[in-house]
Amino acid sequence: MTQHSQQFSTWLAARAAGLTADELWLHYYSVGGNLDVFELDAYLQGLYPLLLGERNTIVLALNELIDDLPQGRRAAYVDEPPEH
Repeated sequence: MTQHSQQFSTWLAARAAGLTADELWLHYYSVGGNLDVFELDAYLQGLYPLLLGERNTIVLALNELIDDLPQGRRAAYVDEPPEH
């Protein structure tokens, strides 16, 4: 999975779950995320590229929120060497 496909997967999952960037950011921050809500929203929109670790932290937060909802689409993790 590429950086772009992970971003798009994350955007699709958040949209399908009906989660806003603010809602996702609150949980993302609580699990150790370092971005502000503006940066997170820009990432979701495909406007702000992120390193693998930060992208996976967003996916972690998003999937935890989705787990609390009725069945929903999940975002995809990437398990490969960091991009340069």
